[in-house]
Amino acid sequence: MSHIDRAYPSPSEMGARWKDLASAIAITNPERHSNAAKGNLVVLGSGLAHVDLTSDTEAEIESADYVFYCIYDRVTQVWISMLRPDAYDLTVLYDMRIDRYYTYMRMAESLLYYVRQGKKVVAVYYGHPGIFAMPAHRAIAIARREGHSARMRPGISALDHLVADLGFDPALPGLLTFEATDMLLRQRRIDPSLHLVLWQVGVVGEFGFEPNGFGNRGYDLLINVLEDVYGPQWEVTHYVSPQYVGIAPMIDRHSVASLREPSVRSRISSLSTFYIEPSEAASTDAARSILLGLSKPGQPVHPPQRLYENTAYGEHELAAVKTFDDFSPPTDYFLPRLTPGIEFLLTLSSNVEMQERFRLDPAGVLDDQRFNGLSDRSRKLLEMAHPAAVNACIAEEAAHSA
Repeated sequence: MSHIDRAYPSPSEMGARWKDLASAIAITNPERHSNAAKGNLVVLGSGLAHVDLTSDTEAEIESADYVFYCIYDRVTQVWISMLRPDAYDLTVLYDMRIDRYYTYMRMAESLLYYVRQGKKVVAVYYGHPGIFAMPAHRAIAIARREGHSARMRPGISALDHLVADLGFDPALPGLLTFEATDMLLRQRRIDPSLHLVLWQVGVVGEFGFEPNGFGNRGYDLLINVLEDVYGPQWEVTHYVSPQYVGIAPMIDRHSVASLREPSVRSRISSLSTFYIEPSEAASTDAARSILLGLSKPGQPVHPPQRLYENTAYGEHELAAVKTFDDFSPPTDYFLPRLTPGIEFLLTLSSNVEMQERFRLDPAGVLDDQRFNGLSDRSRKLLEMAHPAAVNACIAEEAAHSA
């Protein structure tokens, strides 16, 4: 028997563990808690491509009293079970016999059960834990309302992978993103001058849980709407982000009309996302351009541009390259040096237990003799534990070390 076999719990063991927890939750009243014991809930993201984790994720998992995870990447599932064989798999709560909303409520209550007993609970969700993860948001909001500590740490989402793999900047000219079924139901307005990302195009109109696959009954309506906006020949990118390290994403490009073809439709799954680049450009408002100081009265504004050409070597690009002829570093440039404040922040970033203490008692942590090199001014700024104060500390130390 391998190490993985020994560490990974059997389905019967996981099922028995969940039955015990479910029985305990069922006899509690979620609306009545004394809150005598203050717990701690930390929600983390596993990323999408197999343990695509932030540097402190493993330390958070190891330090928890109880661990829960909702992950569809089986490699990461095994990794968590090897790290914490006692972890609870939240996907066991998906059940085609009950409403999906009930599943989400059960997930949130499961996370809260041990928090309400004063324990540290870590929940790991695939991708970014705040995107398509309503139970995580609910559990955090309720925990905070009841006086517990609760926070979310970001993860690498499917959108992050999509932007990197397809090579577009969502800020130029801007991005619309919709869940496909919601867009159809609410008649969300598509702006064809912006990038468009549509999620869950393989489960359009599906609200239940189907362990054997979804029918995607609203797919044809979705294609009709896209054809009305973009026409039959505009290109749609069918994208599936990589779930495993070393495995390339799936990137297929089709015309809107060809999305109806059986050979194309058969490749659409619950993991599928559509990306559509802008098909038209928005004009610049001349009056607002003047108010913003970007143009003068009577001066023509730039014509609309659908996409920024990022590979061009036109007049401006060549002029930019030419400026290297007389390059010298700006007089105000400086290279940051290691200062006591930066040293403290580097130590803090790699120590989860210290982070917990710093949130509760910044001054107590800073009293550690390891940080005796801090000036009184730096210490006072760091004690505020506010981004602006920390930035001021780093800037002032840099000025003195220059």
